[in-house]
Parts: sequence; structure tokens; C-alpha cells
Amino acid sequence: MHYAGFTGSSAQILALLSLLFFSTLSGILYGVIALVLPHLKDAWPKAWGFITASFITLMEFGFPHIFPWHIGCGQTSFLPVFQLASIFGIYGITFLVVMVNTTLFDCMESARSKTSFPKWAVIISIAALATTLYWGSNRVQMIEDKIESSDKIRIAMIQSRLRSSKHFSAIMQLSRKALGAGAELLIWPENAMGINTFNESNILKIHQMIKQFHVPMILGAAYHTTDKKSVYSSSFLVNEKGKFEGKYNKIKTVPISEGIPFDLRWPWFEKKYPQFFTVKKGNNRAYWNLFGKIFSPIICYEAIFSSFVRKNIEGGANVLVNLTNDVWFNKSDAAYQHLMLTTVRAVEFGVPFLRSTLTGITTWTDPSGKMHHPSPLFKQHIWHHPVSLEEFPTVYKKHGNFLIYICFFICMFSGLIFYTKRKKLR
Repeated sequence: MHYAGFTGSSAQILALLSLLFFSTLSGILYGVIALVLPHLKDAWPKAWGFITASFITLMEFGFPHIFPWHIGCGQTSFLPVFQLASIFGIYGITFLVVMVNTTLFDCMESARSKTSFPKWAVIISIAALATTLYWGSNRVQMIEDKIESSDKIRIAMIQSRLRSSKHFSAIMQLSRKALGAGAELLIWPENAMGINTFNESNILKIHQMIKQFHVPMILGAAYHTTDKKSVYSSSFLVNEKGKFEGKYNKIKTVPISEGIPFDLRWPWFEKKYPQFFTVKKGNNRAYWNLFGKIFSPIICYEAIFSSFVRKNIEGGANVLVNLTNDVWFNKSDAAYQHLMLTTVRAVEFGVPFLRSTLTGITTWTDPSGKMHHPSPLFKQHIWHHPVSLEEFPTVYKKHGNFLIYICFFICMFSGLIFYTKRKKLR
């Protein structure tokens, strides 16, 4: 909730109340889990780990979140386990982590209390973990080998560090350097051009630069709506001739800092706190044909929602381009957490995921979840590397969250049996 305090001094009390509200809301999830777990252990002493994993996974999926942190996101750097996301989505990793940890707890509890050893739970957990590690390692190696032998495109993503009066000239200088070094695609992050720099003079400079190097460009910019009351956070495609030929306006805005949750609007509130209504939502997704692939832009916050990104994939996207501005996180862990929440999209849908940021962390995540050359935070940086545009089929892409249906059935079936037994005892 670090971002809630970024809304300006005139709304600090409101930001604090929002922080308390959403923190409490997030805490309710773990409060419910803490209340239910002892009952699950009593009712199903031998199978409670499996049922608990189903219950927590189901709660993680269904509980409302502003920033939907998942237990499975903690495995982003452990690639063999992270491959489960290609089958079950991020929820499959959450399921495995919970199941293995409840088994470890049972083992320690049995040693402490001298009770029977949870033999079957240990066998199932070891088998599940061993199978995941073996299959996951092979999948990572297969993807690595195919990427190594595939054709690549030299892509440059410009990280300009901070917005300032000299920002535009700095990002232009970095861009010319990257294009001069052979970049075949240039990408600027979210809000690389703000409402003060997105003007005819600067657009002409971009046109001239692109026309000189004859290289396509994807750029992020903010500009006023016609009535000047709001802005669009947008992504543009500039073709090799320097012509702006594609546009995407951000659809899913950040609650509190860019818009009020559930789109609630009260005239008196909007007048007093206009900063909460700064970003106007777009309506349509964008698909741009480059290098024989379909590139689809998603802006910042949108990338952390699998259900949102799935619509881009279903629309034909082969490559996801995430333009991000994490300046409000400063050098906190929040910037890394935001990165972890987005990288899973590459594994779930088997496509390359390009993340261009204003202040870091800029990187390319391949379909195995490996992040290539992540940039440092708050430093001017030219991310310029060859990128494979290879995609890989995934079960999750085809069948979606089928694990959630299984978890729902397990929880309902277990609850029904528990209720029947309690009723008979009465």
C-alpha cells in the first residue's frame, strides 16, 4: 500500500484511511484462514494438508485484492517450481507450497507430541515436489535451448531515471545512442512523455529520429482529454517512417492514485480531490504487427491481473509489452514485488514479456520465467539486448483456472461430509 501515500499532501488523511481500510481487508483473508485451519485439522487429521492447500488456494483466488499478492509469487526465482504456472497458473504454485509446508508442520508436530508419523502426507508431498522439480527442470532447459537457437531481435528499452525538465532531452539522447548501436525496436516506458512534454515540437523530434534510423518505436505518454479535466495514460506505436499509427489507452487504473475503486463518483468529492480522478479509462486493447508477431501493450498495474492479460492473449497477442512507472515506490521492496507479480504472465501464457520502466526494474522475461539483465533502480539505463520472440504452448493458456474448480469441489465435498458427521453426532 506504499502507493496510497503518493496522492499529495491535501489528501494525506484520505490516503491513510485508504491504507488502513485495504490493509484490514487484506488481513481478513489470513484471519479467516487462521480460524478455519484448526477445524480442518481436527476433522481431517490425515488429509488436512491437502484440503488446507485447496482452501487457501480458493481463498487466494476469490478474495478481493487491490494488489493481489500470491504465496506462489515467492517462487519466481526458483524456476523449476515456477513452471507449474504454465499448467495451473500462479495458484498451482500456491497449492504446492501450502501442501508441502503443512506436511512439514505435521512431521514436526508428530515428533514433538510423539504421535503417529504422517506417512501418506509425506509420500504425496515428496512425490509432488520431486515430479515438479524433474519436469520443471526439463521444461526450463527445453525453453533455454530453443531460445538459444532461435532468431532474435535487438530491442532497446530506455530507463530515464526521473521525470524532470531535462527528462525529454535525456531520453532522446539515450535513444539515439541505442539506435546508433543497432537496436531494431525502441521502447519508452509509461509516462516517458508527460502532459508537459507531449507536444507538437517533441513529437516532431521523435518523428525525425525514427525516420533517420528507420526503426519502429513503442512509447508511453500522458496527455489531456479534450475537456482538460483528466488525462489518458497511453501507449503509442510509431512506425519506421516516424508516423504515429497505433494507440492504446490504459483500461485498468490504479485505485486511489488514479481513480476511485468501483468507479464511484460524487461531485463534491471529485471537486475537492481531483487527483483521485486524473486518469480516464480507455476502452479497447491494441494489437500491433511487428517482426511477424503481434505485440500487445499493457500498462503498469494491468499486468498483475492474469484475467486481464488473458484477454490480450485471446485477442492474438504473441508478445506482451508492459510499460511501467514505479517512481512512487522509491527504492523500496515494493518495486521488486511489483516485478514478481508480473513475470508470472510469461510462464502462464508461454510468451515473451517485455517490461519497460521509467525508474526500474526493466527486463525481458522469457516463457520459463527467467528475467534477462534486470536493470538497477533509479539509474539512467539503456536495456539493449537480443530478444527471442519464441512462444510456447501452455495448459493454462488453453484451459485457464481449472485448478480452482477442483479446489472448490474438494472444499465443498469436505465441508459436506464434515457437516453430515456433525449432524449425526448430535
